Amino acid sequence: SATTAQKSQSDVYAARRKIAAKMLLDGDSVERISKTLNISVRTVTKYRAMVFADGVKAVEQIKSSVRSATLGPEALEWLRAVLEGSPMAHGHETELWRNGDIQKLIKEKFGIYHSSGHVRTVVGKLGMDHRMRSPKRRTEVGRSPINDETLAWIAAALKQSPRAHGVEADHWTNARLRTLLHERVGVNYSRGYIREIAARAGVADLLTMRRD
Repeated sequence: SATTAQKSQSDVYAARRKIAAKMLLDGDSVERISKTLNISVRTVTKYRAMVFADGVKAVEQIKSSVRSATLGPEALEWLRAVLEGSPMAHGHETELWRNGDIQKLIKEKFGIYHSSGHVRTVVGKLGMDHRMRSPKRRTEVGRSPINDETLAWIAAALKQSPRAHGVEADHWTNARLRTLLHERVGVNYSRGYIREIAARAGVADLLTMRRD
């Protein structure tokens, strides 16, 4: 039934959120999680803020809003006709359709939200891939080195209370140091590399597995 199908989809979303939260705790980058789980970068970024503030449970407690997302034959034919035309006719500035443009059209016309991955699936089934812009290629960013100045700063920071650095906690954890480093150098380091950095700074013993 439709109700059963919606519940099943809700369970899938819940499981995917839980996996994303655990990947964040393990130090995976927002971009990698987005690509692996087919979740938007914006959503994963929101999850990251929630996880670092309140742990995995904060993300697990999000309620799924699932609705029927099936376009009927008439809707698909309408979409095909639209894709054959120019995006400029709909106020866009490109000759080829972007994924987000199609998402917006479907949402406005039918009140249905399709994920980026599902949009490409639908467009592919319509044989209209040639009317879409190619997705941007993800580039692997090399690991930025930690210099002696940053190591000294890390050592000094971890010898202070996290609260001195705007972190509402009484002790340092891998995730909290990772967040602090991201704010300072703009790089999301893996959980394993964070431990290596702390060891090089001589303060690995100040990182704890406990939670407040």
